[in-house]
Amino acid sequence: TIQKQMESTRTQIRAEQHRIAQATERELKTAREAERTATKLVSSLEISTNKVGDKRVELNDLDRAAAALRTSYEKALAARETVRRDPISAPLAMLISPPSAPMAPSSPKTLPAFLIAFVAGVNLWIAAALVSEYRSRRRPAAAPTRLKDARRPTSLGAAATNARLWAPPPRREHEIPDLPRHRGAPARAGPASIAPAMRASGDYRAEIDALFDSLLDALAASGRTPFVLVGGAASGSGASAIALSLAHAACNRGLRVLIVDRNARAPALSDFADDFEPATLRRSGARARILRRDGDGEILLQPLGADDGADDGVDHDDDAFDLVLIDAGQLRAAARIARDSRSIDAMVAVARNGADLARVEEELERLGLADLCVALALTEARGRSVR
Repeated sequence: TIQKQMESTRTQIRAEQHRIAQATERELKTAREAERTATKLVSSLEISTNKVGDKRVELNDLDRAAAALRTSYEKALAARETVRRDPISAPLAMLISPPSAPMAPSSPKTLPAFLIAFVAGVNLWIAAALVSEYRSRRRPAAAPTRLKDARRPTSLGAAATNARLWAPPPRREHEIPDLPRHRGAPARAGPASIAPAMRASGDYRAEIDALFDSLLDALAASGRTPFVLVGGAASGSGASAIALSLAHAACNRGLRVLIVDRNARAPALSDFADDFEPATLRRSGARARILRRDGDGEILLQPLGADDGADDGVDHDDDAFDLVLIDAGQLRAAARIARDSRSIDAMVAVARNGADLARVEEELERLGLADLCVALALTEARGRSVR
């Protein structure tokens, strides 16, 4: 019985030892697991500590830089608010020569300055006069001038009013040079040489443009299609050539011109227009010839005896003309046309260069054309063929 009790006691002791061993093993595993967790935590803390240390170093650097900047700012602020006067070690200034008043005035003398200014003023005046003369001779054609809202008569007897609509301006004289002669052209080329001369730049075109400008100045207040007489002081003065040249000057500016040939003694323009395209004035039914058509500009010639019968040609509106030029031939014929029509707005007298202008003026006064004549063209014509 005692042996069984001892055996039972041993069994209990072994069971208790086994239980204690298992409990100890479980505690050991738990302790090892806690140790591993603590090791991981320590590692992560070391890493965080290293990072924080780096940031701390950078923060310390920034703090030191901020302190230095603050110190510099405080010094600059203190220097601005306070005025510092540091002594300058430099030698004393010494007066080498005492000041003294000049014995004579130092300004330039009056007489030489006046002479220099006078000579300079004369030179400037001469230069301005030369430039003005050059521009007046070489100025380009002016912009097209159209008379707006104008009633355009179809013939000499259909004028809009019999009253003079403008005051006669002072008469201007224009010296017209010879027509430029091309190589191979005859000495007296006649009206055929006028169109090339008025298309190219040169002295002839410049003077004709100046003559046309004088005519425009006189007709500025007309208010309707103006009628302009062109008459010569003597046979062969070149009135027909001047009338055709004025028509080309107007065409260059985009105007539509009708030339009426009333030179019964020498109808040079009518003979010249025979080979040009025919036309019929729609309202009056008169015959005409188209001498030029460039864009808006156009020149039509109504030849002598144009009312005898109409040609088979294009119809042309009578109201489309901006200017009517009448080649009257000589001054007597011009005076007769002016009395018969009572619608002439202006006149251009033509005389040979070198003619007695006093006699021309007397002739204009005697024929009653002095008020109408707004310009006098002095040509180099020497014979009837230049018409």
